[in-house]
Amino acid sequence: MRIAHHRWSHALVAGLLLVGCKSSKDKEAAPPAQAPATPTASAAKPAAPAPAPTPAPVSDTTLSYLEPSADKKCRWVQHTPPGEPKVVFTVPSSCDSVQVAWKGDGKEALVSVPMEKGAQAWRVDLATGTGSPLSLPTPGNFGTLGFDAEGRAVALTEDPYYGEEEGAPSHLKVETVGKGEDAKKEFVFEGQRYEFALDGMPGLTHAFRQEGGAWKRFETKSSSFEWDYAAGYRALDAYDAMMPTAGKLESLSRDKVFPVPEDSAVLAELTALPPPSESGSWQQLETAGGLLYLWQDESTELAFLSGPVRMQGAKGLVEPEGLALSGALSAFVRGDWVLLTASDDAGKPVAKLWNARTKKLLASLSDKGTVTFWPKPSSSDTGAKAPVAGSPTP
Repeated sequence: MRIAHHRWSHALVAGLLLVGCKSSKDKEAAPPAQAPATPTASAAKPAAPAPAPTPAPVSDTTLSYLEPSADKKCRWVQHTPPGEPKVVFTVPSSCDSVQVAWKGDGKEALVSVPMEKGAQAWRVDLATGTGSPLSLPTPGNFGTLGFDAEGRAVALTEDPYYGEEEGAPSHLKVETVGKGEDAKKEFVFEGQRYEFALDGMPGLTHAFRQEGGAWKRFETKSSSFEWDYAAGYRALDAYDAMMPTAGKLESLSRDKVFPVPEDSAVLAELTALPPPSESGSWQQLETAGGLLYLWQDESTELAFLSGPVRMQGAKGLVEPEGLALSGALSAFVRGDWVLLTASDDAGKPVAKLWNARTKKLLASLSDKGTVTFWPKPSSSDTGAKAPVAGSPTP
């Protein structure tokens, strides 16, 4: 039997083949499908936090001083000559009574100032220059602030006894012990007895330590006030143990000055000079470049250092270049550097930063108060290994 062929079978087959070929070409021409984009490692990682601010570095020539501002406030300044000075903190008062103290690690400071209506104080972050108000303890009148070796704030107060006729403080009682020639007065304070000083105005002085946000008294001693040699709060062991304060730095700088020995060959040359005051004596200060000779004025009850300053030159005693000073003088030594504070010829306060090795003056500052070297921080965060206030840098 003969099978009949459909007339459209060849065209249909050709069309199917053409469609098949076109589909294959379309698949080949189409770009491969891409996987959904995933965040890269750098994009997924959060941005690193900005580094925490740190206090400005301190070198052998870094100074601390106070200067008045145009708006009658007081600016505490850190200055490393010949660089630009940096205002650390501004106090809302004149500079006359402002006190500053450093924590041993150099990260914080305490700034205080007596006011007519009571003292004010701030705890200052030296990295940011921000200060937070600090309450002060009682009893007693505010004396000074500082840090102990463990970084805790310490406040010292003075508690003078004004006498019963003027109304003695209720917390300060006086009792007489013994009879006749053996009779003596004693203070009774919170169940403890303290001797009654015989010089100046007698009283007590107290030390408080800040613990857990509150002040805790940990030392009380008898002391005296309102005379030239009054110990005041300096009678406390807590004062000796404090980390650097501007007051301690100046006081301890005086311990570096000694009388010129009587057997010194230079003493005859010094005494041949016209005496700067009616009475006094020559003192010497050891520096990295040799001895400096300073005059000690003894014409008043309380002796003090003053100009002129002398040193040995090639042809005898000379005044170091740039160190013409007069009036009461303070001298600080750190490394190769000597810092002298006194008055210029016009009687204005002046500070001279002088290199003892090169005999060159680095800086002369006018109208600055409480000028001293800025203490170098200790390597310990607690401040336990901080250098003794006023001591030269190791």
